[in-house]
Amino acid sequence: MKLAVFLVSTLILIVIIYFFTKKHGEGIKPIWWTIAFALKVLAGILLVYVYIGYYSDRGSADIFKYYDDGRTIWESTRGNNKDFVKIIFGIYNQDEYELLKNKYLVNTSHWDRADFVPFRYENRLIIRINAALMPLTGDNFGLHLLFFIFIAFIGQYFLFKSIAPFLQKKLSFLIIFLFPSLLLWTSGILKETIIIFIIGLWLYGLKLLIDKKYVLSVVLLLISTLIASTVKVYIIIGLYLSILPLIIYKIIKKYKVWQVYLSVFIIYILSIPLLKYLFGLDLLTLIVNKLELTTNLAISENAGSMINPLKLEPTLFSFIINAPLAIINTFFRPFINDIDSLIMIPSFIENLICILIMIIAIIFRKKEITQKEQNILLFFLSFTIIETLLIGYTTPILGATVRYRIFPMLFFLLSLIIIINFEKIRYKLKIKKI
Repeated sequence: MKLAVFLVSTLILIVIIYFFTKKHGEGIKPIWWTIAFALKVLAGILLVYVYIGYYSDRGSADIFKYYDDGRTIWESTRGNNKDFVKIIFGIYNQDEYELLKNKYLVNTSHWDRADFVPFRYENRLIIRINAALMPLTGDNFGLHLLFFIFIAFIGQYFLFKSIAPFLQKKLSFLIIFLFPSLLLWTSGILKETIIIFIIGLWLYGLKLLIDKKYVLSVVLLLISTLIASTVKVYIIIGLYLSILPLIIYKIIKKYKVWQVYLSVFIIYILSIPLLKYLFGLDLLTLIVNKLELTTNLAISENAGSMINPLKLEPTLFSFIINAPLAIINTFFRPFINDIDSLIMIPSFIENLICILIMIIAIIFRKKEITQKEQNILLFFLSFTIIETLLIGYTTPILGATVRYRIFPMLFFLLSLIIIINFEKIRYKLKIKKI
């Protein structure tokens, strides 16, 4: 029965997507939108079986653990609807929270995260969503999976809608919806589905701001920022840090955009010691502590894809000299000698595809890039660099890296589309216009 409900619900969403994109497809035919969604559903099912086969302990499998905790909250609060609502919406003071924690939340496994510095509560939103869905889904895992897939799809739609006026549409669509790792990891009951939703919402809010639709723009930017602050705050920080130089450039209109970006990023680097001096926020020590925690966790759990962690010290010099290796570890590994299981092979092939696209971008690069393209290019590359470095600095486990890097890789591939001269490629290969 649960399977039938899942299949019928999937078909209903496919029909809705088809008819919606007839009018709002942004130049992409409805059939491609429905195919993209159907592939996400298949990827979600595949991901479930991957986790079942890879993890002997269900409690350590990300795709199940948030769902299981949500179900625990729902079951333990039955008959206490007021407490259930308090937990779902976070409506409690400190004393009430202690009571709720001792009575209900103590039964969960992932509500608290003591191993994350400095943000400890990144699991709670996704657990709350699963708990809130329980009365509606009747504890049907498939419907929960479908909900998160649809949320991710909405985020990808808004992302595409935001950049479609500026980039080659069909290739942008293929990258956003069909690039393998992005397709896979944004199709489960995982934080990545929430993150792609946040990114899409934020970028669309930015587009509305450019279009001078200020009220809706502020609402979307605010919502995406608030959600991100409870899931992966460094994603939204990366977005704001990357767009700030462009805003400054638009205001002063005196220097070249690359000069503004370079100057602002130098200021970012030099301001790190000031944050410690003025506000007591020691970012470098926090990152080093995070690296130590993830390293110890990987050792204790005997992580099979662990690599030698960076020898980071809480100094700017140490971070600067380790930056190239952080980028290599994030973007170009696993190397062929890193492959010790079948699960690593797709990531290795994906790396080869990225390198091939980079080579194409170098050989068939545009001679001139318009000002608007430069603006978008530098924004994309800035986000890529910030997120890639942060992942490389803090994650010595390749299995985790290939999952975390999907968002900087997405922005990097989109930036390559800006650089490539497709007319030159069509002329050389004698193919029709795509």
